[in-house]
Amino acid sequence: MAASNVEFLRRVPMFQALDDHTLREIGNAAVERRWEAGQDIVRQGDTGVGMFIVRSGKVEIVQGRPHHEGKLEKVRELGPGDVSGEMALLDEFPRSATH
Repeated sequence: MAASNVEFLRRVPMFQALDDHTLREIGNAAVERRWEAGQDIVRQGDTGVGMFIVRSGKVEIVQGRPHHEGKLEKVRELGPGDVSGEMALLDEFPRSATH
């Protein structure tokens, strides 16, 4: 993993207390992916299989709520360094939102 990737992970709040060796291990286990604007990363109801760290750009988190007749409601916006899906590392419950 390149030094710039370790520097990026060091700025992610949940990783700030970790040493360089641990950050390199996390980086080695990570898979970097890119998505086009408007493309779903995960869908509400899918089984969670990993977490996501936004490296660049913005990600909208939306949820379908029963009282909104199937319409999606924006619940949060993520930017660089923000994390989503970390609960999937602990369980395999369905995703609670689409992003």
